[in-house]
Parts: sequence; structure tokens; C-alpha cells
Amino acid sequence: MLYSKKLIYLMLLLIFNGLLFALSCSDDEVKFTGIIKNNVYVKGSDEMAAMGEIIFSKKCLSCHSLDVNFKGPELGDVVKRRKAEWILNMIINPEEMISKDADAKYLFLTHAVKMVLKNVSEDDAKAVLEYLKFVNNSKKII
Repeated sequence: MLYSKKLIYLMLLLIFNGLLFALSCSDDEVKFTGIIKNNVYVKGSDEMAAMGEIIFSKKCLSCHSLDVNFKGPELGDVVKRRKAEWILNMIINPEEMISKDADAKYLFLTHAVKMVLKNVSEDDAKAVLEYLKFVNNSKKII
């Protein structure tokens, strides 16, 4: 009898913990690592995207391509795969993201190259994000 009570208690505890975990993983309230938090809206412009292309060429192109995996993952459609907050945090502080974010850790393990901190400001990161949005929408900026 004591054994069955313990088993029932354990099952209820597991179910409760599972529900808490499921609720914490809800897409409505994603928690981001880094300085950029939820609900970032970047209203960009063609000029901002053009500046982002320059920054991308100087600081990202040595490891990233827009259409094929290179040292790092391809970024041509990254805006479809990741939220803006995640992209911005990865650009601004890749060290923290790799140490705390499961997806960033997976990318590091997959590519076996740690993204180098390039001292990109928040404004520059937003310009790169705007450039990646333009690339994703097949708009060429040259």
C-alpha cells in the first residue's frame, strides 16, 4: 500500500514538472539570452540595409555565406529560421549565446568554429539584420 502511494505521488510530480516545462517553452514568451530581449521591432530602410551589407562584408563574410554553409552557417534565410532577438544577440554577444543558448551551442558543435566577438554595436547589428531581411526578400543591394 505504501509503495502504491509513493508511485502515485511520483507520477503526479512528473506530470506536474512536465506541464511546467511545457509552459516554460511556449513560443508566446520566449526568453532570450543577452542584452536584446523579447519583441524587438527594427523598422529599417534601404539605407540601413545598405549599411548592413557593408558591415556584413567587413565583419561576417570571412565565415558566413548567404547561400552555403562555410565556416559558419549560411545566413540567406536566417530571418525565416530565427527571431530578430536571437539574431541580434548572436551578432552582439556570441560568447554568451554559445554558453547559454541551446541552438547556439548546437551550431557551434555542428560547425566546430566558435563565432568570434567582432565588437558590433547594437545599431550595427540592427543594420546587418535589416540587410539579411532584404537578402531573404531577394532584394539585391549593391
